[in-house]
Amino acid sequence: MSVLARLTPQGVNSLTGIGRATAHQFAENGARAIYLCDFDDSNLEAHKREMSSLWPQVEIHTRKFDAADDEAVKAVVDDAVQQYGRLDVFFANGAIGGPFAHFSGISSAEFMNVLRVNCLRLASYLLSVLLPTCLTNAVL
Repeated sequence: MSVLARLTPQGVNSLTGIGRATAHQFAENGARAIYLCDFDDSNLEAHKREMSSLWPQVEIHTRKFDAADDEAVKAVVDDAVQQYGRLDVFFANGAIGGPFAHFSGISSAEFMNVLRVNCLRLASYLLSVLLPTCLTNAVL
């Protein structure tokens, strides 16, 4: 049995795309619990209801927060470890595309924001939240 935390950053709809398909695959293949987390909570409860009706044996949790908030991410990881004794999968999907413009028309601040959201967040999750949790709970 797996425990999955799935995060999507600001601007990504939690009810569509890769994140939705991944959550469904884990539920279908025996996950014990899934955390659906999103900045935009407009679809979280609908997605929870849908998944609960399809896979009633899976415990579905929803959280609304900005995935760039390390403390909020840590709270989800800590909750999973506290409730289930472990976190088997951490799936942080989604990204921003940045401004729709020719590369020469993109400012360095806009470019760096895309890198911050799409690359730095993953490194931050791994180093500040997941690695300490895995080491503390011997889940590597």
